[in-house]
Amino acid sequence: MLEITSNNNHLIKSIKGLTRKKNRWNQKLFIIEGKKMIIEAVENNAPMVHLVVSESFIEKNHEFIHKELSSFRNVIKVTDSIFSQVTILENSDGILATIDLSIVNNELDKGIYIYLDGIQDPGNLGTIIRSCDAFNLSGIILGQGSVDPFSPKVVRASMGSIFRTKLFFMDREELLEKKKAGYRLISTAIEDSLELDKLSFTNKDIIIIGNEGSGISSFLLDNSDIKVTIPMKGKAESLNAGVAASIIMYSASRM
Repeated sequence: MLEITSNNNHLIKSIKGLTRKKNRWNQKLFIIEGKKMIIEAVENNAPMVHLVVSESFIEKNHEFIHKELSSFRNVIKVTDSIFSQVTILENSDGILATIDLSIVNNELDKGIYIYLDGIQDPGNLGTIIRSCDAFNLSGIILGQGSVDPFSPKVVRASMGSIFRTKLFFMDREELLEKKKAGYRLISTAIEDSLELDKLSFTNKDIIIIGNEGSGISSFLLDNSDIKVTIPMKGKAESLNAGVAASIIMYSASRM
């Protein structure tokens, strides 16, 4: 176990910097925090690189460390004061880890995917990741302008589902290449749309969810094979992006 007592340690500074997107992608690492998330990472064989624990956490969790983390060698013990400068939580339990970004995927297999066209709210993305995991869809494709799925707020909102959900990155032009390869593009829209319960999903579908404010880009709407809408009997004009995506994923999971 490595023990660090200085705020100026280069490794501590490096981990602190992972709150910024640029640093996450330069270092190919992101942060998870809290005992529950660490357990999720271990159970899902996430590629954990560093494990940082405070003195107080070690004092209170000897059994947990021995049982869950005994096989992990790259443990960094820090003072409570140093940990308080690294944590992003107000009430941290004193443990965090860095995860390798190798969990990003490259090629689509057959299946049903969600494409996010500029989703910007971390809470929405976290919800969509959890729903994708819950309804066992094939994965989430992050389009241009979408929030970083490895930002601390998204990771926290995913409640561990980020370790069980395949993530891809693809711009709009690349998405059209998938259409040429036989994938069907399904856009959520209000006008000239098929009601969701009348849509039969296939094993090569990509469902497009648009930006919270401006919706799906006209480019993708024009190139969609099908437009679908969620019928609503109430007076609300629209649904939150995370809620809409979750309803559609539930429907797709019943194919």
